[in-house]
Amino acid sequence: MTTEKKIYPSGTATISGRGGRKGYIIRSWEPETIQMLFGAHGMQDITRNYLVFYPSTEATESNFSEIDNNSIAEDVAEAERCEIRSLNENEIKMLEFQGLNEQEKQQEKAKAERDETQAKRDVFKAEFKSKTPAWAKAVIFAEFHRDDCDLGSDYFSTLTERLIILAWSKHKRDLFPEMRKAALNHPDTAFLYDTGEKAEHRNKYSMGGGYFLSVCGEYSTGWRIKKRSIEGYGYGIPDYGEWSLPDAKMSVSKPDKKSPSDKAGGIEEHTHTKKGFQMFIVLIPYDMERDDFNEARNRCKDAGGWYTRKWRSTPCGFAFEDRESAERFQAQEFGDTPPPPRKALQKMRLSASC
Repeated sequence: MTTEKKIYPSGTATISGRGGRKGYIIRSWEPETIQMLFGAHGMQDITRNYLVFYPSTEATESNFSEIDNNSIAEDVAEAERCEIRSLNENEIKMLEFQGLNEQEKQQEKAKAERDETQAKRDVFKAEFKSKTPAWAKAVIFAEFHRDDCDLGSDYFSTLTERLIILAWSKHKRDLFPEMRKAALNHPDTAFLYDTGEKAEHRNKYSMGGGYFLSVCGEYSTGWRIKKRSIEGYGYGIPDYGEWSLPDAKMSVSKPDKKSPSDKAGGIEEHTHTKKGFQMFIVLIPYDMERDDFNEARNRCKDAGGWYTRKWRSTPCGFAFEDRESAERFQAQEFGDTPPPPRKALQKMRLSASC
């Protein structure tokens, strides 16, 4: 059951407890639907709303607030305590004219800004679709987030101040090596390429930030790189931003393959990343078939070595702890003569089986 509350007429003076600003009621109205407010005094019903105009010496500082009947009573009582008089009939008319005109100007300005923003988003969305290659399944982009948290009210959020489209991808899997390579496409994000494992955030849980590459936390200021599926222009796809694509025809998820003649052999010295000792890696100078590779790996193991996969700047190949063993294995396996092409190998095997 609702209780009748006092209705304040236009021109009534108020002082906002939320900012200490002096204002005047311009008009009031009853809400179309039943509204309830839970505040310091418990659950309260809203039976009337008031439009309060806060005049200022500068027009740009003028402001309006819609205040419910429960809160307006406190503001009016504060004005009475400070002996702020209400306006007479002529002053009310002038204030209504000034206030409503100012409100209309602010509403038109806000609408113009919304329309301009929407127009820019529509242009970017059309540009995004036109630039998306037919083979692309996902887009990789970078966002600069600004910390907008308020620890006092337990509010956690960030503001996206900048967004850059970095690359396309042929798949929808979240792969951090792919994100690191895309980071090189813009100078502001290139530093993320050499970041450690702590920059790889895997927050795919409820209310988590998903997979992203960043040296900062989820609610910290800084750059982060993300990947989103573009099928049907789905959730999380950017609708504004900059472009920094090295080549729209190339995918960062699949580097250009080198032909056997483009590969260089030799021996390189590197440091074992986990154990810290020096090792000598025999580089594979051509594409080996699976059976040939397995046999060479077994011979490498018998000679005291092992096969090492590529890791960042360390190449893949057959590794040894001393250069002499590496040189003997290189001479034994590869020598100076490149292997015949695969078609020639197939012909040789067919002729041998006949």
